Amino acid sequence: MLRILRLGGTTRAAVVAGGKVSKKANERNYQKRRARQVLREALASLEPGFGLVLVLKPVVKEYEFTRLEEEILSLLKKASITT
Repeated sequence: MLRILRLGGTTRAAVVAGGKVSKKANERNYQKRRARQVLREALASLEPGFGLVLVLKPVVKEYEFTRLEEEILSLLKKASITT
């Protein structure tokens, strides 16, 4: 799930993984690191001035990295904030 807020300035992003993703903090952190890497690579192609919050769901544990990348990029395209 992706939440977007128009802020102005540079685009910033955050990744949230709640307890439903995993009860173990190291597993939640691992999933957040994977998602942040995708956002880091996509940040150059995003329009400036947005605040993004990517909320991870429990199904993210089943995704390979390429599938996770496809899902996040499709959310960004659907939101129409890519250049």
